[in-house]
Amino acid sequence: MRFSRVAAMIMGAWLGISFLSIYLAAGGFVHAAAILNAAPPQLTQTLQAVPQSSQRALLRYFELEQNRAYFDFWESTELVIGFLLILVLFFGLESRLMSALTLAMVLVVTFQHLLISPELNWLARGMEFVPWTAQSQPRDQFWRLHTMYMALEVLKIALGGVVSMLLITAQRRRRSRYQEDDDDLLEKRLARAR
Repeated sequence: MRFSRVAAMIMGAWLGISFLSIYLAAGGFVHAAAILNAAPPQLTQTLQAVPQSSQRALLRYFELEQNRAYFDFWESTELVIGFLLILVLFFGLESRLMSALTLAMVLVVTFQHLLISPELNWLARGMEFVPWTAQSQPRDQFWRLHTMYMALEVLKIALGGVVSMLLITAQRRRRSRYQEDDDDLLEKRLARAR
């Protein structure tokens, strides 16, 4: 079994879904605004019971709740993926460096999941209905934590990129070593045949 291919597949899935989740989270708020601007008649009629100023806040709140659920599930899944990848790298490829870098990724996700995300969720639940023009200390704290979360996400993806590059270069070195061994074996056989 080619553990380097399995590890590369796991890492590719981890990084790919991380990029996808960031894209979906960022795009959701744009879609919430688009729904209000081009709402079907049934939704327009239903939203008439809600004041105009609260309609956007209501849809943004729904989007925030959806993002919270997605990120909570994804962070838990990342922990499982990370530990699985550490096992493959440590026992399959016997690479301490790649295992340590993947462990660093898991520690970043653990910090995000256990410390930052709960605080972000608690702050976000109350801040959406505060007018954007009003001064809000919880909103300022939310954006500071959100910035920290995104910086850690970039760090995690960068570490994943380093592990991916190490996997690619390790696989190329193995191929060239096997090619050299095959060439040496062929030369020996030709020398014996002469």
